[in-house]
Amino acid sequence: MPGTIPDLWPDEIKVEIASPLAILRRQASQLRIWTKDLLEAEVKTYFENGEATHEFRIVAAALDGYAFSLFTASHSKDLVYPVTISYKPWDDAVEAKRGRFQLQGEEIPSGARTANTPSEFLDLLKDILNSGHAKSVIVSLMARINEPEFESKVADQPPQG
Repeated sequence: MPGTIPDLWPDEIKVEIASPLAILRRQASQLRIWTKDLLEAEVKTYFENGEATHEFRIVAAALDGYAFSLFTASHSKDLVYPVTISYKPWDDAVEAKRGRFQLQGEEIPSGARTANTPSEFLDLLKDILNSGHAKSVIVSLMARINEPEFESKVADQPPQG
């Protein structure tokens, strides 16, 4: 046998690996800091048919606990990777393609995306959390929370004219 046998294992194998649930909980805790406690995120986990689904929801306590489901992340109950993220704007983009091309008899996949490693999962989450859709949800909820404050400021000002 010639020479040494190379190490063929991928660089993604590390001792410290975070589960999708741990990563989601960390992101959820950060929203409260960014919004000075006006909004929070929560992760609800459901188990069905050997699969765990984590629903990432934005919650506005000041709006009677209104909650907006931003996306879900699903994986096998036993193996946390690969993890599949379902996010409405991705599904809408696939649906728009379906409408444009009218593929006959071909099954069009959903807009769900799969991550095989924590770094791939973080990349997908970054895309979602920095998306125009996520920003508009947060800005809309913050504006609704602030409505009474701004309405009272306008009422206190003398009319212009």
